[in-house]
Amino acid sequence: MEREGGGFITRTLGCIIIIGLLIYSVLNFVMPWYNYFYFKDRLKEISLSESIESKEKIMKRIMEAAEERNVSIDERDVKIESKGKSPVIKAEWDHEVRLYEEKVKIVFHFSVDTGKE
Repeated sequence: MEREGGGFITRTLGCIIIIGLLIYSVLNFVMPWYNYFYFKDRLKEISLSESIESKEKIMKRIMEAAEERNVSIDERDVKIESKGKSPVIKAEWDHEVRLYEEKVKIVFHFSVDTGKE
């Protein structure tokens, strides 16, 4: 006689594994893109609210915005140019995702140019 409900445990374990993989994917693959779009919006906001005369202030605000979202960028990855009296901010950085105990490495390259949009 077969036991009823034996498939319940299998289905439950399957659901737990799928939920775990979804959470893992969100943390490792979606968050870098979320941080990129957030940081990109902050750079647009900074370029619209500051004048080109205050490059040091602009750089300080950029670095603060990067720190807010854990964007691994430093000052040499950022260029501040002028377009009239408004600054154009260009930034490039890489975000590395390591999987399976450092055996698999995926690198996302991000680039922002506030003058193109």
